[in-house]
Amino acid sequence: MSYQLYNCPYNPRLRCSLGALKENCDKCKTRKESERNATDKKATADRAAQVEPTVPTIRFGDWQCSLSFCCYGNDRTAIRLLDVADGSPVAVATVNIPEAELGDNEVIIKDYSENEGILDSLVAAGVVQDTGKRVRSGFITAPVCELLVKVPDQDHLERA
Repeated sequence: MSYQLYNCPYNPRLRCSLGALKENCDKCKTRKESERNATDKKATADRAAQVEPTVPTIRFGDWQCSLSFCCYGNDRTAIRLLDVADGSPVAVATVNIPEAELGDNEVIIKDYSENEGILDSLVAAGVVQDTGKRVRSGFITAPVCELLVKVPDQDHLERA
């Protein structure tokens, strides 16, 4: 493979090959590294701007929990509770009932079985507000709640 050669902008006695990314000259290498570092810094700043917003911790049962958001296959928001001590999963606070009609920013809370009391914990922490609506599924009735915390954009959430 042959490359077209150009005069080096930093050292006229050298010729640089654009195909070889001007690696013939130390100044070109330094310039390339500087440009790469500037690009890396910008990418880091962009990622920092997309960091998940601060969400309160909640007390559920014997655990102090942090919240983690993900989404179900139908793009509805799921809320997971993780033990703040070691990051292990404690519970999934939501349930996905695809046939249920939900408004924007609404979730269905699983406040039965092993999750009994989770609704009270989420309300007390200011994470959700009970709308008073209920959804039936099989033998259970689950509360529909409005999310009061900012959830990261769906494109940045992993699938539940």
